Amino acid sequence: MADIVEDGRSKYRYQLYKLIPDILLVKLDVKKSTNIPISSQSYLVRIALHKTLSNKKAEKETTKIMALRQPAWNETLRFLVKKEVWKEKETLLLEVSLVRREFIGTTELVKTECLSMASLMDTEFVKFEGDIQVDVGVSCEMDSDVKFRDINQLCTEEVDFVTKRKRLVFENMKKLGFKRLLHENNAPNIAIMGSGGGIRAVIGMCGAVTALQAESLLDSTMFTAGLSGSAWYLMSLYAYDDHLKPKLVNDSIKKKLQKFHLIEFLKTWYSWKHYTKSKAFDYGKFFTLTNTFGEMIGELLLERKCKMKWSEQRQKLDDGTVPLPLVAALHIRDNSRIKDYNEWIELSPYEVYIPKYGAAVDMKKFGDMFYGGFVTKEYGEPPIHYLQGVCGSAYAVINNFKPKESKWYMSWSAFKDKIYSFFNYFDDQFVAKVPNMLHGIPNFEPLFENLDEDDDAIDGEREEMMLADAGIAFNSPYPLVLHPSREIDVILSFDFSDRGKDSNYPFEELEKAEKWAKKNRVPFPELNLDEIKAEWTKGNYEEVYIFSSDNAPTIVHFVMINKTFPGFVKDDDKEKSQTDFEIHHNYGTMKFGYTDDEFDRFKSLVEYNVTNNKEKIVDSIQSAINRRSNVQLL
Repeated sequence: MADIVEDGRSKYRYQLYKLIPDILLVKLDVKKSTNIPISSQSYLVRIALHKTLSNKKAEKETTKIMALRQPAWNETLRFLVKKEVWKEKETLLLEVSLVRREFIGTTELVKTECLSMASLMDTEFVKFEGDIQVDVGVSCEMDSDVKFRDINQLCTEEVDFVTKRKRLVFENMKKLGFKRLLHENNAPNIAIMGSGGGIRAVIGMCGAVTALQAESLLDSTMFTAGLSGSAWYLMSLYAYDDHLKPKLVNDSIKKKLQKFHLIEFLKTWYSWKHYTKSKAFDYGKFFTLTNTFGEMIGELLLERKCKMKWSEQRQKLDDGTVPLPLVAALHIRDNSRIKDYNEWIELSPYEVYIPKYGAAVDMKKFGDMFYGGFVTKEYGEPPIHYLQGVCGSAYAVINNFKPKESKWYMSWSAFKDKIYSFFNYFDDQFVAKVPNMLHGIPNFEPLFENLDEDDDAIDGEREEMMLADAGIAFNSPYPLVLHPSREIDVILSFDFSDRGKDSNYPFEELEKAEKWAKKNRVPFPELNLDEIKAEWTKGNYEEVYIFSSDNAPTIVHFVMINKTFPGFVKDDDKEKSQTDFEIHHNYGTMKFGYTDDEFDRFKSLVEYNVTNNKEKIVDSIQSAINRRSNVQLL
């Protein structure tokens, strides 16, 4: 487990801000008035509460209502206070003001009454001079919907899952003949992880997971993780059936991709009927074209099953018979470049989790409106196809079309402002928007001194969050599997990133992940790529590379390369020609439709690369078992 050093800080910078203390939501229901003189003047009620969560006086007011008859506001003013403060209601003071506004806009304070919360709860009204009375009810919610926990902890459901899954992994590893497996704690935690890459990544993961299942290694895995195209695949795999059936999923996806044509895609995209169909679905307050894009991806890969919910997949996890799936998204800002501000977010069937703040909310509440950690309006969890749109690569591709800054470009400031205002508007329409689960929570306090500018805290004033493809930051979901409390020993990494040509250097995304890990002080093996890069430049390629260091997970990294696969078929010239192909030339990121031959060819290549390197995977797992055994002997 991750060690907490002091004041909630860890030696890791996985979590950057202090946990929010136990809070409750105080709701002051401003109802009707009595004995306000009938007139054309308007009245509002203003309430100031001392000792709020921010340790400052907070002030809120109702809308103004004309006193043509007795005003009845029927509005709720919400305040956040610490639970320890709420216990002392006699000393928790309020200032309740009745404000009159003239027709011409002048404001006059009628009266301010100061009273304690205990007094207001007893009477449920406030008396002003002239027998004017305003009814104010008090209620509170004690258990927040957003939970805060440090990096020593996982959610209760995940802890229960790991306990059950560990037992099954241990038994499976014994059947596979691994040595030194004396008890369950010797069994290493393995994660299968896929990169982005659009439908190419979907097909690649079809091959990878099928091969791992055939070699009985899928049953030895604790987690699966993906972003962008790999996330599309994982959500399709888990939603397809009550049990994980990779071969059936492969056949289903192949049939759908074979029928797909770009013209049909564009016709659907610009179809008003499709747009209104998506908009009619109750996603909640926010709607962007990501909703439409996600629905198209979902219907392409899952058809009717894309209407399922991600939280419903937790039923498959109850007995621990399948790995826990994790998919990634990225929180971005509309007024900041992505390189200047981004936050990783993980979505499991159990919860939505933002490691930077140690904040989590039940997956079933993803889509609800929040204030101060409490749900204020329920919209319901969106379907899987919406998550596929959030995690998908459409915005990432569009983002690459933004103009780059140069001296010439910067000199045309007016032109620059117009262009960027256009793209900001485009972002606003295209990037996924969801309710901000941290809305209403005041300033977060840093755990560490001198945080970088790109580590700024989220804006608690905003009701919404903008979510995009996490591959924009780097194209493999390492932050999900490097959570210190998940204690991952071996990462089976499958990289389907676009690098232009098969012969081009394939480790740029891995280097970005290493840079992220070093910045956040998260254990990561030393890559030492100079020698590998030199060999790659000479054309000496490998299908898989092993990176390991003491006190860090071992990464078994499969690159997207077609090296020995053509030699796998020796006699049949026709079949041999099917195996000798350039990947990037035939499998572009923006390509959505594939023939049966194209699908089978790439899936079989990845399948072959896994099977052909099974011994390296097994050796890495055995080394992890040995490390665990040696630690326990100390």
